[in-house]
Amino acid sequence: MKHTIFFHIALFCLTACMACLVGFGVLSSGSLSHQTQVPTPNKSTDPPPPAADNGDSKPSTKPEEADSPVVELPVQLKLSLIAVHPHDAQAFTQGLEFRKGELYESTGLYGGRSSLRRVEISTGKVLQKHDLAGKYFGEGITQFDDKIYQITWQEKTCFVYERDTFKQEKTFTYQGEGWGLANDGKHLIMSDGSSRIRFLNPETFQLDHTIDVRDGNRRVTQINELEYIHGEIWANMLGSKYIVRINPTDGRVIGWINCTNFVPKEIPPNDPERVLNGIAFDAETNRIYITGKLWPVLYELQLEK
Repeated sequence: MKHTIFFHIALFCLTACMACLVGFGVLSSGSLSHQTQVPTPNKSTDPPPPAADNGDSKPSTKPEEADSPVVELPVQLKLSLIAVHPHDAQAFTQGLEFRKGELYESTGLYGGRSSLRRVEISTGKVLQKHDLAGKYFGEGITQFDDKIYQITWQEKTCFVYERDTFKQEKTFTYQGEGWGLANDGKHLIMSDGSSRIRFLNPETFQLDHTIDVRDGNRRVTQINELEYIHGEIWANMLGSKYIVRINPTDGRVIGWINCTNFVPKEIPPNDPERVLNGIAFDAETNRIYITGKLWPVLYELQLEK
């Protein structure tokens, strides 16, 4: 009997002590449970971005609040197909620009196949053309004021033309490779196939600053053709069917646009050369034009907010 009384008194004291410890925060109620906590998996660092429906822009990892300028486009947006136009299937497209209902296009490859062109959208007809010397491999282009800038792949040369006549006015040299080119109205914006994007003075081609493109903790490389759209940099990635949307202030990825269904059916899925490359933007109609290297078509898409 005494043993039973002593046992109940001891049990009561032990329970009271534990309750006090919980109350003072020494123990948590969770520590009294035998449930197993599932560890949080590490964020994958392997590309590509998650698949999305045709034309949908999917948000990347939500960025921390920062003093970046407000981006006009929402994270979620959609591109709807308006028309499919013919395109020169011999054009190794490296740069694309829209102006007054027409396209300016830069083509690549050595041996005299690189060029600067003015193209009629509805027919794909080449209205004006300037051929580069055979030793040059044409890359990205951009219009700035009344000039067109065209960079080259490994020749470290940028050609500057009078926009209407294609008359070459001057050249600049730079370090490294040239891939894509765009502008924000103040700087030329240039990619080199890495995760780095350079901002250059259009008068001197001197470096102003750079950004490093990252999606969360993952560095995004193979940045290729560029277009500046509503305060964002849109970029092709070599060999990818996605367009990446980049914050030009700090290089953070805003989202991805899946262009899988905007690839010609006659192009084999794993063709290493005939890949998506070429973005042009018509600001008045909010329409996007995309094509690829040696593609027979050009897609006209409506940007829907």
